[in-house]
Amino acid sequence: MAEKKTVKKKTVAKKVIKKIAPVKAETKKVTKKVESKKKTETKKVAKEKNAVKETRIDADNKKISEVKKSNPKVSKKNNDKSKNWLIAAIVLGVLIVIGVVLLIVNMYDTDSNNSDNQYESVTERIDVMDVKVNLLNDFVDFYKDNISQDNLKTEIVELKSKLSNKEDVTKDFNELLKLLSNEKKISNEYAELVSQFKDIDKIFELEVELIIIEDKSCTNCNVDAFSTQVKSSLFPNTVVTKFSYDSEEGKKIVDELKLNEVPIFLFSKNIEESPLWEEQQLSQGFIAVKIDGKDFYMLNPQFIPTKVYIKDLKIDESAVVIGDKNAPLTISYFSDFECPYCAIAEGNSELAKLAFGERANTYTATMPKVFENYVKTGKVNVAFYNYPIASLHPKSKIMHIGAMCANEQDKFEEMFHKIWETRDDWSDSQISQTSISERINFLKSYAKELNLDMTKFDKCIDNQETETQVDAAIKFGQSRGIQGTPNFIIGRQVASGAIDYTDVEKIIESQLN
Repeated sequence: MAEKKTVKKKTVAKKVIKKIAPVKAETKKVTKKVESKKKTETKKVAKEKNAVKETRIDADNKKISEVKKSNPKVSKKNNDKSKNWLIAAIVLGVLIVIGVVLLIVNMYDTDSNNSDNQYESVTERIDVMDVKVNLLNDFVDFYKDNISQDNLKTEIVELKSKLSNKEDVTKDFNELLKLLSNEKKISNEYAELVSQFKDIDKIFELEVELIIIEDKSCTNCNVDAFSTQVKSSLFPNTVVTKFSYDSEEGKKIVDELKLNEVPIFLFSKNIEESPLWEEQQLSQGFIAVKIDGKDFYMLNPQFIPTKVYIKDLKIDESAVVIGDKNAPLTISYFSDFECPYCAIAEGNSELAKLAFGERANTYTATMPKVFENYVKTGKVNVAFYNYPIASLHPKSKIMHIGAMCANEQDKFEEMFHKIWETRDDWSDSQISQTSISERINFLKSYAKELNLDMTKFDKCIDNQETETQVDAAIKFGQSRGIQGTPNFIIGRQVASGAIDYTDVEKIIESQLN
C-alpha cells in the first residue's frame, strides 16, 4: 500500500470531512513515547507494521501503520501556493487507501438486516455542493491576505446556511466563483481550484457497480455497512448488488474466481476513471479479475478481517490438535512463534502496549481465554498449524520444529505454551540476536523441564522429516489463502490478527449455536 503524498493544508482537510478526526486521534496515541525498557521490541513491531504489503497481520496493526503514513506534516509557511487543491478528493481517497480497513472494522458496530439482493438506501451521504462550499471556504481563509473583497466570507456563510436548509445553491456558488475570479493576485491558484472542482464533479458523477458475494449467516460481516460507507465516502453513485455465495449467480462467481472465503467486494472497472485512482494509487488496494469475460476490480481480501470460509475445511494431517478431538467446534489456528501479534494474542502484555498504546489497558488476549473457557471444557479444540513466515522471521522455523519434536512424545501442548511464555528470551530484539544453535539450546532446556527423552528429542531436531512436517502445514495454509499471522478459522468464520477475546467469544458462541 503506497505512502500518501504530504498534504500541507491540514486545516482544509480537517474541515472538509470530519471523519478523519478519529484517525488523527489514533495517531497521537500510537506516537506516544514508550519507556526505554520497551525499546528492544520496537524495531520488531515496526517491521511487522511495514510488512502489510506481504501479510495482513491484523486490523489494528493495519490501522496504526497506515494512519502513521498518512498523517500530514503541516508547514506553517506554505510558499508553494500552486499545490493541488483537491483536498476533498484527497481525503476521500485516503478513506480507501488508509481507511478501507477502518471502514470494515467499523462494520462491527452495525447490524446487517437487509436480505434483499439490491441494496437500496443510504442514510448518510456527502453532498457534492457541501464539499465544494467547504473547500471554497477554506480556500478563501487560506488566501485572505490576497483577497480584496471583504464580503466573500459573509457570502460563504450564507451559502452554508442555505445548504443546511437543503436549498439549491448552485447559482449562488457560481456567482461567488465569478467574484473570486477577479482577484488578480491569486489568479493561478483560482484556476487550479476550478480545475479541481471539475475533478470533484467527476468523482460524484462516476457510476460504479459493486457486486458483493456474501454468506447471509455471517453475523459479523456487515456488508451493508461497508456498501453504505462506499456510497457516502468514496463512490457516491454506486449501484450495489448482493448475491449469496450459494445462489446460482454466487456459485458462478465463486467457481470462476476460485474463492475460499466471503464476503468479496467486486467493483466495476471504471473506478480507474476516478481522479483518485492515480492521485492516491488506489490500484494497490485492488486485484484485477474477470467474471464471464467482464473486467472487475476485487477489493484485496487481506483487508477484510472478518470472513466466512465457504469450502469444506477438514482438519489437515499437518495440524496438531489440542483438546478433545471430538469437540463440537474446531478453531484452525495459523501462527508463527516469532510473530509479535501472535504473541499478543497469546498474552504478551508488553508487546500489546507497544502495538495498541492506551487501548492495551482494555485489550483481552485471545488464546489464554480460549484455552481456559473452551478447550479445557471440551467445547472447542484447536487445530494448530505451524506457519512461520520466513520473509519476516527466518529463524522462527526451528522453534516450530522443536514443538513438533515434543509432539512425538505427546507433549506438544506443554512445549507450545513454554515457547510462548519464554518468547522474550529466545526471540530476536533490537539489542539481542539469537542464532539457530542458541535456539536449539533453549528448546533442549525446555525438553528437559518437560521430562522428554532427550535422545529421541535430539534425533528429532536433526531429522529432515520434522522440518517436512512444518513445511506441510505452511503449504496447507497457503492453499487456503492464509496471508499472515495470527489467523483463525473458527468453525467457518475467519478472523485475523490479535483481535480481542470478546470478539472471538462472540464468534465461538455463534458457531456453537
